[in-house]
This record gives sequence, structure tokens and C-alpha cells, in this order.
Amino acid sequence: MMLKIMLLDQILERNRQVIAGMDRAMTGMCIGEKRKVIIPGKLGFGDEGRDRDNIKTDQTLYYTVQLVDIFLDHHGKKMMA
Repeated sequence: MMLKIMLLDQILERNRQVIAGMDRAMTGMCIGEKRKVIIPGKLGFGDEGRDRDNIKTDQTLYYTVQLVDIFLDHHGKKMMA
């Protein structure tokens, strides 16, 4: 699954925070960089899973991610970093 930073909806939680495993995986990435990411269940959706995406309890997640761009939210206005 190829994800673009602007399309991370599948890995976002209720309060719009990135799951812990993806946060760790993307730390230090440069724009244009690609990584293959394996996220263990405890750093993904844990005991709850995610029914709407058919992610089971403690399921390991596999992604290929590419950092396309970085946007900072500054008081409700989207700005390029």
C-alpha cells in the first residue's frame, strides 16, 4: 500500500494523531524519501483493532510510505513547511 503524507487517514486515530508506530517510522524522513514500514500491533491499533478498515486486534501492519510534502497547521491555516 503506497501512502502519501496527505492521505494518512487509514492510520489516524480518533483525535487525528498518527499511530505510534507510524510516528516512529517517519521520524527523520526527508521529502521524497520512501520507506518500507512494519508496525507491530501494540504500536498500531492494539487491542481495539479498527473494524472499518478490517484491522484485527494486535494485527501487524505493513506499509510503503513516501514523504511527499510537509504541511504545518498554524492556527487553522495550512502552510507549507
